Amino acid sequence: MFGDQALKLVTEAKACLNLDNVKPYNDELIRSLILETKQLHTHLTTLLSTLESQSAFLSPVEVSGLQSQLLMLHLIISYNKRSLLIYHNVRLDLLFSRLSRHSFSLPILYTKHPHLRTTLSPAEQDHLKRYSELIHRTKLEYLDLSPNLRLDVSDGQVYEPVPTELLVTVKINKDLDDVWLSSNQTAPTTFRKEQTVTINRADVRGLIGRGWVTVVDGSS
Repeated sequence: MFGDQALKLVTEAKACLNLDNVKPYNDELIRSLILETKQLHTHLTTLLSTLESQSAFLSPVEVSGLQSQLLMLHLIISYNKRSLLIYHNVRLDLLFSRLSRHSFSLPILYTKHPHLRTTLSPAEQDHLKRYSELIHRTKLEYLDLSPNLRLDVSDGQVYEPVPTELLVTVKINKDLDDVWLSSNQTAPTTFRKEQTVTINRADVRGLIGRGWVTVVDGSS
């Protein structure tokens, strides 16, 4: 029956909200609903063409019948489209919320929630990746460090996997002047773009989360 698949999709989206959990992408239901919507749109176009070309030869009762069918088809198509938008909007909101809790870092998000690698559709994974990259590019371009900022204190909520080494090798992504890495520091530190340094992991934890430095491959 028309509307049943759309109702299932909205119900699934509501369940995701209530549980605050992203369920596996329902590709089969999505494809089925899109196909139904396309078929209904084709039928609507045919009826509209019939009404426009033959209205002069049809009785008022027949014209009213066609108009009623057109209205019904239009409402069902709109309902299907709204259901698709609701489903995807709910999923993206939940994903963006989780990403923001982990410094907009996709690797950290996948480490904390490994099930997301198989839960998301390829399009969602690609969108999330591009969104994360956009956020980090924006940070690098427009944000700067305050000379008085204590990163080891202010970024205490940033999640990262349990390190296996105290030291980490990082590459500097932008010039950083007068950086206070820890509260027991006696003078600020200066870094230059493209510089590679090996440093105490805890001291650059906030910089890693912001995307201002990148951990060099091979550092654990």
